[in-house]
Amino acid sequence: MVFILRQSRARNPLLRLSIPADRNRATAFLSMAVIGAGMFGMLMFLAFYLQSVLEFSPLATGLAFLPFSAGIVLGSSIASKLMPRFGDSRTMWIGLFGAALGMVWLVPVGPGLGFWAQVLPALCVMSFGLGIYFVPASSSALTGVGEEQSGVASAPVNVTQQVGGSIGPALLNTIFLVATMATPDSRLQTLEGYRAVFAAAAGLFLIALLVALLLPRRASRRIAG
Repeated sequence: MVFILRQSRARNPLLRLSIPADRNRATAFLSMAVIGAGMFGMLMFLAFYLQSVLEFSPLATGLAFLPFSAGIVLGSSIASKLMPRFGDSRTMWIGLFGAALGMVWLVPVGPGLGFWAQVLPALCVMSFGLGIYFVPASSSALTGVGEEQSGVASAPVNVTQQVGGSIGPALLNTIFLVATMATPDSRLQTLEGYRAVFAAAAGLFLIALLVALLLPRRASRRIAG
């Protein structure tokens, strides 16, 4: 609040308030914050799950996340082909729907399903969707912004993702503790905690999708100069 008040009165503000006030940019910033909360929280607890339930070593856990990175790269390359045809907003919807689908796939975790049958496919679908989403989300932040303000307009995309990423793990950790304490069977406490966490992360992804639906169907990508 202090920052906003200071910028509103500054003669040469670091961040013009008209930038986050724009509907396209505000939607991109908010959805990115929600996605950051769900994604970073999920990654933290999935690492715990792989080691505590599936008994992966730390090295195997790290290697298990390689497909996630590859999926984001692949999704990003596909997004550049979808955006000219569908526009920024619809491409965001496609990506967020895929990411939410992958997150929902991860919810019913258990040792009976394992890594190959559940975790790996969920990570691939989720990361592919996120890769598709990230590109138009960043593009929406630059809609109608002059070249002299493009750097300032794009910076909040990373900031909001990091802010969401700092809140998400704390939020999901609280959910994990509540879920484990509510389960009387000690053998199922940890498993129910992970299921609750992944369900909450899936809910955050769906919230991000609902936020993105506020975007016009075809967000203009023309840069004012």
